[in-house]
Amino acid sequence: MFGDLFSSPATYHSQSGTEDARIKDGADVYSAQVASRESADTVASVGSEGRASRAVKLTVSHYMNLPDSEEKRYELVDGELHMVPSPTPEHQDIAMNLALLLAGFVRANKLGKVSCAPLDVVLSEEDVFQPDLLYISNARLGIRTQKNIQGAPDLVVEILSPGTRDRDRNIKRSRYARFGVREYWLVDPDARSIEVLKATESGFDTVGVYPESTVAVSPLLEGLRIEVADIFG
Repeated sequence: MFGDLFSSPATYHSQSGTEDARIKDGADVYSAQVASRESADTVASVGSEGRASRAVKLTVSHYMNLPDSEEKRYELVDGELHMVPSPTPEHQDIAMNLALLLAGFVRANKLGKVSCAPLDVVLSEEDVFQPDLLYISNARLGIRTQKNIQGAPDLVVEILSPGTRDRDRNIKRSRYARFGVREYWLVDPDARSIEVLKATESGFDTVGVYPESTVAVSPLLEGLRIEVADIFG
């Protein structure tokens, strides 16, 4: 369905009213205008430079009807569709190293479940994220369904990249805090560090920034100690 929106011209069929769906791919913003008819399918013409008079955010329903793709991953962020860049080998090495350490600790202590991307985390009707890693405690395993995660994980880990750095540090940080993520880790391959943030009433506060020569700890997972050098090794 939405895969066609990246061509021009293109069509999108819907049962809803007139709407302008903004599709964001990196720094480019595309507008998709959907003009409806009372009792028929809606047809939208899409242009890379088109602008509509009324902006309407996309929802989980739109997101879940995206065509399956082995090449592209998407996130829905505050009603805007973002294409997630393909991870680099370095990114994957870091994710694998951290996943093994985190999952090993959680499993050994029977604390819950650790999962990794790609996996949809549905935070609201306008927010569906795919964090690089996530942890859900035993008490909250009910948010795991056969298709996705329905609610905020206890811990979310994002590995920064040029294409996601600003979004991870700003809007996703804000949304994760708003919807109840208890702890947020930002792994920076350039600085070779892990920043650990803890949820407070006013949002996330940084507990510590752990460079490569140090040991990262987690307020949420008491007893967890991660040699940061092992993550980037």
